[in-house]
Amino acid sequence: MTMPDMGHLVASCYNLVLYHLSLQQCLTFLPLRTVPVPQLDRREIAIGFVNGNHFVQVLLQPGHPVPPIATNWRKYRHPCAVDWDDAYVRRIQHFKDIIHDNVATRETFDVVDVA
Repeated sequence: MTMPDMGHLVASCYNLVLYHLSLQQCLTFLPLRTVPVPQLDRREIAIGFVNGNHFVQVLLQPGHPVPPIATNWRKYRHPCAVDWDDAYVRRIQHFKDIIHDNVATRETFDVVDVA
């Protein structure tokens, strides 16, 4: 399994919120093609990529900071899925306030010619 490639598939297949955490990149993946599940019924799973070679489940406290939502979710989501991110706005900002600058919070980057 590679991230961020598989994050959208996992979130959409199982209709859940997936948090990907690593020293290099942290992202939230939301389902692409379903109506949001009520907050009390919503399933959330956090996985951490460790030692550069495997994933482990991460148990998070309620109300934890949330990594930014993967940019491709906004690009490819179905209109019925548009409200999935409503519950995470403040928690995403909290995450951005405390995360170190060298951790990527986007899944893609534009390469600029510096020459």
